[in-house]
Amino acid sequence: LARLRARDEYVSVIFVSAESQGEDVIRGLDAGADDYVCKPFDVMELLARVRAKLRIKDLNDDLKRANSRLKELVDIDDLTGLFNMR
Repeated sequence: LARLRARDEYVSVIFVSAESQGEDVIRGLDAGADDYVCKPFDVMELLARVRAKLRIKDLNDDLKRANSRLKELVDIDDLTGLFNMR
């Protein structure tokens, strides 16, 4: 999980485990998981959690694109298309 988190692109992680003790859940979330689902699980609930994580990823991707565009607007002059003095 640490190597996965070290990547440049964000990847959502859901732990699915038979370990349902409180300390196991806490350890999984503290390790960097976004969610923790205990077995046996409801398939529809798991799919809803995956859809929620996909919505968050879409928002994160939109934010990255917006930040990239803002940086471009700061760095390049609109009129000339040349780099600003900054």
